[in-house]
Amino acid sequence: MRIRALILTLALSASSAVFPALVEGHTPTAGWTRLYTADYQSLNWGFGGTYASWVTTPAIAALDTNYADRATNNSRAPEFNYVAGGSDGTVWLKVAASSPCGTGRLDWLQCANGGGTFGFNIYVRDLYNTASDYSNWSWYDKTSSCPSGRTCWYLRRTFIHEVQHVTLGIGGHDGQGESNTVMAATTPWSPNAGWNETHLRRCDEAAEQMAYDLEDMAGPYGDCLDHITNAGVSGLKTDMSVAATSYRQCNGAGVTVSGRLQVRSDVTNYHRLSANPLSGRLVRLDRDGVAGVFTTRATIAAGNNWTSTVSGAPNQSHTFVAHFDDSSGDGLADSDRVTFTVSWGPAC
Repeated sequence: MRIRALILTLALSASSAVFPALVEGHTPTAGWTRLYTADYQSLNWGFGGTYASWVTTPAIAALDTNYADRATNNSRAPEFNYVAGGSDGTVWLKVAASSPCGTGRLDWLQCANGGGTFGFNIYVRDLYNTASDYSNWSWYDKTSSCPSGRTCWYLRRTFIHEVQHVTLGIGGHDGQGESNTVMAATTPWSPNAGWNETHLRRCDEAAEQMAYDLEDMAGPYGDCLDHITNAGVSGLKTDMSVAATSYRQCNGAGVTVSGRLQVRSDVTNYHRLSANPLSGRLVRLDRDGVAGVFTTRATIAAGNNWTSTVSGAPNQSHTFVAHFDDSSGDGLADSDRVTFTVSWGPAC
């Protein structure tokens, strides 16, 4: 069972920020597990009652649209589909003084259970009809403002957090900070940093990708892969190969060379990302120390997935170096530099 609870102390004011200390570097959101076996698993869901639009609108937007946004979640993770009238999964606005997720907490704000099944539940607390000691709590979405004297939270952020308890089985929380993850142990309230975040953050995306792989192999990786144990290499290791180490051709004729650019396949903690073709990435071919004389782009193909036709001077042998230098900012490491030679000579 994945639980979400928020703890406030009397010493805190609504403007105080309580976040775990930032850690050096970053890594995919801690504690993730692949809960659904099929890629793009379709999860139909509905509401547990008849709720006002200030509840239904942010829930549908967060689950069906924001979570699936390929700019921030380029993965094959489950796809949520709202079905009017109810379905397998359920979103609840819950009147309950004690957490409906079974923890017994009286200070609960939100929680989820049933991750990995069709019958998952996401609960948010009805702050307006609950007899409790938290009458000064409010959902910002109800009035699109935070009433004076109240502590306010944003429902869209609540849902984008809880959905990862459902898909990734995160039992705890992550202390890497709001710019890296929405899975912190403390939900930020207005107007603290990250309080109105509506999409996955970079370490959340990286965790979804490691669990479910990429949706678009030419699209971005979560920029949170540079501190996975990499034997000193910063970034998701990449592997460059060339089909042959030497070629010979007649003077004046071009030589077609090929190879493969991929994520390394020998790093066990890359999970679903291992050996992915680095489709769309730029392969540079230096000639005799001159950078980038020839360029091409890798494809999604199996086997050799890049090709280029190179040229050189008559009756000479040239040294070429194939390499990939990441400029995308998505946490990929530069590849090794692979050398091969091409010789041109008289009619052959």
